[in-house]
Amino acid sequence: MPEARPGRLSARGVRLPARPEVALEVVDAQPAPGGWRGRAEGTLTDRRLQRPLPFVAEGGLIDGAVALELTGPTGPLLVEQPVAGGHVTVPRVRVQRADGVWRAEAPIGAVARGWALTGADLRVERADGRWRLNLAGGRLRRLALEPAGAAADAPSPGAEVDALLDAVEVHVTDLDLRLTDPRLPAPLAVTVEAARWADGVGSLTARTLGGVVEVLADTAGPDHHPRGLDVVVADLDARSLATWLGRGAEHVAGRLDGRLTALALDEALPGPAWVRLEAAVREGVVDHRGLAEAPVDGVDGRVTLVGAWRPDLAGWTVPEVELARGPLRVRGAARLDDADVAPRLGLELAVDPIDCAAAYAAVPRALLGPVAGARLRGTLATRATLDLPLWDARHLDLKLIAFDDACAVDDLGLSPADLPGAPTLEGRPVDAERARDVAWLEADFVRAVPEARRPVQVGPGAPGYVPLAALPDHVRAAMWLSEEVGFARGNALSAHLIERALKLDLEAGRFVYGGSTITQQLVKNLFLQRRKTLARKVREAVIAARVADALPRDRVLELYLNCIEFAPDVYGIGAAAAYYFQKPASALTVPEAVFLARMKPHPRFGPVMKRRGSTGHAVAWHKYNGNILNRLQKVGAASAEAVAAARGFELRWAPDGTYLGDRPDDG
Repeated sequence: MPEARPGRLSARGVRLPARPEVALEVVDAQPAPGGWRGRAEGTLTDRRLQRPLPFVAEGGLIDGAVALELTGPTGPLLVEQPVAGGHVTVPRVRVQRADGVWRAEAPIGAVARGWALTGADLRVERADGRWRLNLAGGRLRRLALEPAGAAADAPSPGAEVDALLDAVEVHVTDLDLRLTDPRLPAPLAVTVEAARWADGVGSLTARTLGGVVEVLADTAGPDHHPRGLDVVVADLDARSLATWLGRGAEHVAGRLDGRLTALALDEALPGPAWVRLEAAVREGVVDHRGLAEAPVDGVDGRVTLVGAWRPDLAGWTVPEVELARGPLRVRGAARLDDADVAPRLGLELAVDPIDCAAAYAAVPRALLGPVAGARLRGTLATRATLDLPLWDARHLDLKLIAFDDACAVDDLGLSPADLPGAPTLEGRPVDAERARDVAWLEADFVRAVPEARRPVQVGPGAPGYVPLAALPDHVRAAMWLSEEVGFARGNALSAHLIERALKLDLEAGRFVYGGSTITQQLVKNLFLQRRKTLARKVREAVIAARVADALPRDRVLELYLNCIEFAPDVYGIGAAAAYYFQKPASALTVPEAVFLARMKPHPRFGPVMKRRGSTGHAVAWHKYNGNILNRLQKVGAASAEAVAAARGFELRWAPDGTYLGDRPDDG
């Protein structure tokens, strides 16, 4: 074994453009079992440094293993190593070799282009001809921007960075990279099969998330701003991607393919840029309680977006938008204006004309459930425009063209026996003739209410059912004028109600209003469960379209008034009149009819007023009551005198729930 003794070693770099010099002096060396251990002092000299940088190396060769630790006396071994206008700090480097494996460990920090990385640990290994990197922990944050002109006199390392980048060529093959962070649910493992960077152009082929990623980047523009980027992903696992992103992994599955291409339209970003995104989902499955009661499979489709970033407008213009699933295609354009201050989203979408039956077949079966066998006819060619101030949903503007009557439903392919609380006739299942489609709605059926806490039955054959002809005009009219002014036109869906629902839901940040027509509400009560899901809304729309075509308006309204909930376990207009006013529905006054109309969307609020003893003095309450009264007078369902007498009404109850009557509210 050679003798180790103090001495000096000098080396001159020949491959890096900075040409650093390293001087190393062994100041202590002692024999150790199977080798030597010791301490050396050295300096690193570089033309970018104002003075030589001293460091200390400790370690040795012990039992055939090499261990070396380098430390700078004041902290970083490399001080402000320029990286595109920032610096990298390495307080300590530890190098080891054991069992034929080289390992290097170092805490690192970096500042570049307004971003800072702190508290990260980098570990590098090489064994069996393979490099492995692990970056663990760390915090990446955006630095506060300097005031304009604050750093005008500061020296810029840009020229030195350019010289370094122009002189370096990097080739990487067979590299394992593992990114971990305690805040992420799972590490991200990347195997770099091949990577190259030279003359400002880089390429990368890697495997990650179960698929392949290919990247081509051109950074040869001024100041090394990117001029072009092309990213292709193939066969990525959707669940793995969602896991790494930290949300929704338990809800999704499938394979993802896509391509992102970006080109600078000016000399350098962040100037105008052209972007094209293509993405496709295969074998997709979504399992979420807000979507359907069971996993929705067959969620396959494609999306294409082509647009440009406009710095002068601080927003995006996207003249090409395409969504496709099988033969169903939606095309249009989008824009995002003033993204930095008051973002405003604009959309124009149109369905390529398609046979309604073909469009219906493109809907995942799990969304359709029991109405998957419905027969549709007609041609779907719906168009929509949307203008939405993202910070003020109250000013949303939505227009739906050729929307509510584009497709006709000829048959639901649905048996009443498949419905919750299946209807019966005289205690027996609905006979075969009436069980077809919606014919049973014209019969004297009885249906149990599954959601009620006690046995409750509704329908023409149930006790307490009130025929529409037995109700005064003001009662019948108040029930539809309070929710759907266009009810008489007979449309199953209402574009106006959908726009109102979007406004209220976006403003609240959650689902607060469904925008359903009276026909849809009847369908919800007689055909479907109450659980709020997208699947229920889809089925509700299909069944409502059939009911609107098959039944007269009066029959729809009569069934609706006798099936809906006015208070917990109080279903139907007859039961509501008895519960609140201890009278038959045929004797309801104008104020009482308006009160019951107001309770339909909020059936749990009525008993609160009853226990409180009064409908109260709230300004908003009286304002909306006045709107309904105005509508009653306009359609001729109540006289001007009756409306005037009812304005500002207050209904009162005794502590035991006995109705005391109504009077004008003077407070």
